[in-house]
Parts: sequence; C-alpha cells; structure tokens
Amino acid sequence: MQCLDSVRKQAKSLWSLVVGLRVTGDNMLRPQITVHYPRRTVESLEGYRGHVQLVGKPGDPAEPRCICCMMCVNSCPSACITVQVKEEAPPPPDPAAAAAPAATAKADAGATDWSERAQVHGGRLIPKTRDGQVPPPEPPAGADKPAGKAPAKAAGKGEDKAGDKPAKKAAKKAPGVWSLDFTLCSLCGTCVAVCPVDSLEYSSNVYLAGRSREAFSGMDLLARLRARAGAAPTSGEVAE
Repeated sequence: MQCLDSVRKQAKSLWSLVVGLRVTGDNMLRPQITVHYPRRTVESLEGYRGHVQLVGKPGDPAEPRCICCMMCVNSCPSACITVQVKEEAPPPPDPAAAAAPAATAKADAGATDWSERAQVHGGRLIPKTRDGQVPPPEPPAGADKPAGKAPAKAAGKGEDKAGDKPAKKAAKKAPGVWSLDFTLCSLCGTCVAVCPVDSLEYSSNVYLAGRSREAFSGMDLLARLRARAGAAPTSGEVAE
C-alpha cells in the first residue's frame, strides 16, 4: 500500500509539472508584451505624466504661449517655478498716422494771412476749425442754459480730444527665463490647471535620467522647447 501511495504522489507531482510547462509553452508561442529596455523603448506614452513643459505657439513652435501672468508661480505649493519677464519692443508707429499731425501743423504755420485762420463773426474775431467752419459764438455770461440739454460727455480715458493721434499699443510680454526645480516639484498639476493660455502640459519623457540632483534643480524649459522645435537656442541657453 505504501508503494502505491508513493506512486500516486509522484504522478500528481509530474502532472502539476506538465500543467506548468503547458502554460509556459503557450506563452512562448504568443507575441511578447514585455519591452526589453534599453534594447527597445516604448513608443506610445500619452498617458504618462512627467514634469511640466512649455507649449509653443501654433505659428512659431519655438516660442512659448506664456504671457508672464505669474499665475503658475503664485499657485505653485512647492515654489519650484521661476519666471522672469522679457518685455518686447513695442511695434513701430504708423508713418502715415505720424505724418498727419505734422502736415497739419506745417499748414497752420505756413498760413500768413489772418483771414485764412480766423473770421469776424458777431463783431468778434473767431478762429476757424480744421474743417473750415466757424463755431457759434459763446452765449452771454448771464444767459440761462436751455432746460433738458444734457452736458457734453467728457472724453474717456485713452481717447484723444483732437481725434488725430493713434492709440499707443502696449508692449507684449514674453518670458526671458522659465526654469523648473524638479527636485522640489510634487507633480500636483496646479500650474497646468491655472494657466489661462494653456502654455503648460505634462511631458511624456519617461526616460529622463541624470547622475546628480543638480541636473534637475534648474531645468531650462525654454531651451527644451526650442530643442523640441528644432530651433537653435539663443545665447546663454543650452539645449538639453
């Protein structure tokens, strides 16, 4: 009896081995799913959320959409973002708009005859306006104002009384320095959520590596953006 029990136990052990080898054989014949890194790399990493990176403009991928509103800097709980503003030069004024006031002043200076610039009206010498019309004389000091007439609306802020000067355009703001201290970043995504122009996104670079902490303490995101766009970095910036 003991011999039969020993044979049964050995047969069960061999059967479990056969079942395990069958599972191994089935998986050997199937296509491999595991990526043998570093000989192979993963191509699609859209769902991976790495460090934040800048997003380029649609027409110029090497320039970021950032408008330097500082919302990302103020909302970062780890204080790991540094942004410095670089104000761009305002656009040059329109030559035609700048020449119009000068031409009017030159015409006024060249008029020597007082009749070209003024006219007698109501016994008073009243200067002509630019369109050649004579304004009505002012009412006497004691005359009552007509009822129901609303006072003239004052010129609003930024409006020119003469109406001939062009509006001054404000200079656009662009970042001169945009760095990230990845050693302090907690990947909370607050900066990505609060950006009003969608200038930040998550990086899908899962192969980011370095030999020291200093390699991640001051990551220049402007240089990285220009490196991704294939543009040469400016002076003082090294594309990583």
